[in-house]
Amino acid sequence: MDRDTCTAGDLNVADKKHRCELTQKEIDALPDDHPWKHENFFHLAGLAFTSAENEVVERREREDNLLAEQGRRERLEAHYKSGSGVPCRYLSESLTTFHPWNAETEAAVQKARAFSRLNGCRTLVLCGSSGSGKTHLGCGIIRERGGIYRTMLKLLYEVDGTMSYKAKETKVQLLDRICTAPMLVLDEIARCKIREETQQELVCYVLNERYANNLPTVLITNLDKKELVKWLGFAAKDRLNECGMVIELNCESYRIKKRREIFSGG
Repeated sequence: MDRDTCTAGDLNVADKKHRCELTQKEIDALPDDHPWKHENFFHLAGLAFTSAENEVVERREREDNLLAEQGRRERLEAHYKSGSGVPCRYLSESLTTFHPWNAETEAAVQKARAFSRLNGCRTLVLCGSSGSGKTHLGCGIIRERGGIYRTMLKLLYEVDGTMSYKAKETKVQLLDRICTAPMLVLDEIARCKIREETQQELVCYVLNERYANNLPTVLITNLDKKELVKWLGFAAKDRLNECGMVIELNCESYRIKKRREIFSGG
């Protein structure tokens, strides 16, 4: 039935009318289940609902949305603990459990939270001194979004492992899995000096593929920003200039800070 008009057969009136033009007598003459008998009604997909029915529908939609979100969080948590590659040390950690100890780390965790909510092709670079919480932040982002964590050296060894005749996947299949994960955190960039050229080639390939797939990536390194750009080369620099965000942490090592507190009794 049309939202605003009805026919003579519906109302026993000669002409089509808007509901607001009907007299109370004409409205009273309508069948009890006619939507125009109600002051508040609306149409959805050709069906008429009263305001009371609408409240029921909206409540059920809210409940369904809550259940869907709960299911999504449970799947993310299960993947985080068993399929993400996050080290055991960080399985109980998150962005919430990162406790800043100065203004620099406070700004870093806020930027990491903002990055975890972004969609599309974005690259976050966490660079700076050792022990400043970069890996904690990277793993926390995976806990929020899902995804895969790898160190550069482990990825290199996984690629080597695909050369074995007993390998369960080919090199292409492994890299496709890495390059299509909803989030990738690649840690310890340029930390190990073995086969450095191969590492550079791998990082550039992964960045380009994830850029093409419009997927976010986190790079973690102890290099500073200029050193990392030099290590990656011009092509990767161009990608970072377009869609990159950099967090530099050059503060005191949290590990050293904790050790000092333990041995000083603080």
